[in-house]
Amino acid sequence: MPQADISELIGKTFTSIEGMESGSDEIRFQDSSDDGYIFFHQQNCCERVSVYEVIGDPADLVGSPILRAEERSSDEDPAGYQVPAYRESYTWTFYEFATIKGSEFPDQWTLFGNHHDAWVHGADDPLSGVSAQLETARSLATLTRQGWKPKRTILLCSWDAEEYGLVGSTEWAEDNAAMLKKAVAYLNIDSAVTGAAFGASGTASLRDVLRDVVDLVPEPKQGGTVGALWAQRQKASWAQSTPVNLGGANKEFDLQLSRLGSGSDYTVFLDALGIPSTDLGFSGSYGVYHSVYDNFRWMSLYGDPEFIYHQAAARVMGLLAMRIASADIAPLRFGGYARALGDDGAMLQHAGRAQHHGEADQEPCCCPGHVTHLSLSLNSRLSRCRSSGATS
Repeated sequence: MPQADISELIGKTFTSIEGMESGSDEIRFQDSSDDGYIFFHQQNCCERVSVYEVIGDPADLVGSPILRAEERSSDEDPAGYQVPAYRESYTWTFYEFATIKGSEFPDQWTLFGNHHDAWVHGADDPLSGVSAQLETARSLATLTRQGWKPKRTILLCSWDAEEYGLVGSTEWAEDNAAMLKKAVAYLNIDSAVTGAAFGASGTASLRDVLRDVVDLVPEPKQGGTVGALWAQRQKASWAQSTPVNLGGANKEFDLQLSRLGSGSDYTVFLDALGIPSTDLGFSGSYGVYHSVYDNFRWMSLYGDPEFIYHQAAARVMGLLAMRIASADIAPLRFGGYARALGDDGAMLQHAGRAQHHGEADQEPCCCPGHVTHLSLSLNSRLSRCRSSGATS
């Protein structure tokens, strides 16, 4: 191969391969410059690791870019360059999708997603969510065979590479951003079960439909419904953290979803594409996160020995997907959104005053009263549409 600046090889692609027979000491890759072949030898690659163990099938490199190139120092080798065999920057990711096409609004999407990759065994993270998702898929398939159809399209998504930086869902959503412009909601489940305490985070516009759903799901052990016990726990926590106003009316409890930030596959849908999203599950004592001990033994002894909260998680997610996909008008409600925004604004102003040690109040970071007026007006219009039978 003609001598040239070795940096010129970086970014070019492999176009053909020779010397691929099993056990070969040498494999030659032709790069896209057509100047010749780039050689590497097994003994120069990695100690005690064969070429095939390091890179798999060399044929997979065709069409891939050259990431590194090194001059060969051995006097016994012909002049040329060595391309290291290890390619840690590249691997395959796998997604699985199942679609139930909407009968009336097929271009409006309700997405229900979870990832299937784990750091080790992943009995809770993500397999408790996977099992709930698969049970939901089985139930929806049974309904469709019996003739049921959602009005909006339901897309079940199983992501890869979540643990390695939310890569799978993020890349897919960015590639399909145009299609997702009419997505109604993204429903996420991940660590679905580590105990018995239900909790939900999400966009405030999804609060009302989620509350309706969990009020229908029986609590497996304590009786009543999942929703009733959730509200009871949330109210007790709120009462402990909310000061009593001795000089006026006290604030009333208003059940809200916790705020979503990042940490699971909802991130790209909410933070990049602005799609209403939620994430939920049943929690408890959990000291095995991302470890080898997050396994079936832990789950069967401590997390959910009877696997009854896995069943409850599937019921919640299945009903939630069906409610959103089957409603005449997408069940997004904004009165609670305005109150949540007002609470967040007040919290930020309080934090600002504390940081400035009593300095003059800053300008309000939002105008909750105006947002409340607009949201109530929108809710009123939605109610009139439902009464008149409009479905747009």
